[in-house]
Amino acid sequence: MLKVGITGGIGSGKSMVCSLFSLIGIPVFNADDIGRQLLNDDESIHKGILEIFGLGCFNDEGKPDRKKIGALVFADQSLLKRLNALIHPAVFTAFDNWTLSIDQTLPYCIKEAAIMYESGSFKQNDRNILVYTDREIRIERVCKRDNVTRDQVISRINQQMSEEKKMKLVDLIIYNDDSHSLIRQVTEIDNLFRAI
Repeated sequence: MLKVGITGGIGSGKSMVCSLFSLIGIPVFNADDIGRQLLNDDESIHKGILEIFGLGCFNDEGKPDRKKIGALVFADQSLLKRLNALIHPAVFTAFDNWTLSIDQTLPYCIKEAAIMYESGSFKQNDRNILVYTDREIRIERVCKRDNVTRDQVISRINQQMSEEKKMKLVDLIIYNDDSHSLIRQVTEIDNLFRAI
């Protein structure tokens, strides 16, 4: 079974693309969701959070406060690196375990990850796909979706590797714009992976 990574910048539509693959029976592992789940529930990660950020970054229920942690890591790259070094290996392990738990007769499975190249998780995959969308469209989408300002979205975009760099690293690109059919592109890629 091939392991296929799907990445894309914030607002690119990678979740929409992954939902199309899911509709045709391809299992999808969402690395960002698993990372949030581990942050919320994993005791060893809680210990690491306590060491890095202190008790003030936990809520009344004893869970890490994602908003407080997010504000700190977006202001301090060294804290972001420490947080990533804590969470990414746990997500990698969760992906490995997940791939063993799904139907091994399937031609491929998908891992959706926003920072696949930044985290190094692309190395777990046999193929990698970028969902590409024009920067202005992404900014507009995220402003509407998250009810945030343009400057806040640009700040988030600047935290990620540029789409131009990713385009040089991936095996395939899905264009999410008004000129390309997502369904047609997903169908073509599905046919390609089923033929391998």
